[in-house]
Amino acid sequence: KMLNPDIILEKIPKYAQLLERQHGSKWKQLLPAIADLMINLGKNPPLKDRLASIHTPVQIMVGDKDNMVTLEESAHVYRSLPNAKLAVLPETKHPMDKVRPNLLLSLIKDFWNLS
Repeated sequence: KMLNPDIILEKIPKYAQLLERQHGSKWKQLLPAIADLMINLGKNPPLKDRLASIHTPVQIMVGDKDNMVTLEESAHVYRSLPNAKLAVLPETKHPMDKVRPNLLLSLIKDFWNLS
């Protein structure tokens, strides 16, 4: 529902303008394709039974106010990965441009041991 271009145009025109600036004139065609992708990934998660075999260091990040993925879903993936960290960004919604850049940079640097 949140990726319906007609509803976005009607109810959140400024967001529609932002999407057009970020993604070009075909943003209205892009949103349903992204929605289909997300629904299909939710129904058939490609890594569901393979997470335990991923030994590469991974940092899972989620905003505490994210409406696209829950903290519980993120924590589940984090717990399923043998070499993972979990970072919960406070007062953070989806999409990425809502993240506080200095906080995000600090968490990334910490993960890469650059701090």
